[in-house]
Amino acid sequence: MNPRAPKRRRDYAELEFNMTEAASIPSDQQLLAKVVERDLEAFGELYDRHSPRLLGLLRVMVRHLSDAEDLLQEVFAQVWDRAHSYNPDRGRPVVWLVLLTRSRALDFLRSKNRRPEAFSVEENALPLELQDAASEAEIDEEAALVRRALTRLPEEQSEALQLSFFHGFSHVQIAQNHGIPLGTVKTRIRLGMSRLRDLLQQIKESA
Repeated sequence: MNPRAPKRRRDYAELEFNMTEAASIPSDQQLLAKVVERDLEAFGELYDRHSPRLLGLLRVMVRHLSDAEDLLQEVFAQVWDRAHSYNPDRGRPVVWLVLLTRSRALDFLRSKNRRPEAFSVEENALPLELQDAASEAEIDEEAALVRRALTRLPEEQSEALQLSFFHGFSHVQIAQNHGIPLGTVKTRIRLGMSRLRDLLQQIKESA
């Protein structure tokens, strides 16, 4: 009799439970469909899921946090009013959200006679290549390049950048979670961002 069999059965049961739980998480497209029906809970979940990254994009483009936060609210007001205009044939919901965000930021900058920032190491700031991507294919391609470049950075820099860019953690949250000084986090992100820019250029030139 194999004494490990019961444990394996528990593992399978746990795996099945986790798969079922994951399957119950609504997709972005499902959330948007519910927003069209004026489902506030779905709207809140969509906001929680994407607002950190969109705020990062806005902070890169308009610089000032207060302006970025105001614009983020305007973007999601548009999402509430225009969810019905989302067309899945033209890309994933995240692409639609990014394009809405960029468009709103550019309108704001034009009204202030300002140009978008070319480069920044602000918290949650998306790499410039991802900001400029205008289609689903471009976003996927550039995201793959960024992730490839991240593997070439020192581990502590790569981890800090991934937590900031792709998971929406603030510098303070990263410092608290890792038990390190806030200044150390900022230094890792600043150095990592500078190196990341060079690596992306090298990867593109060698392609």
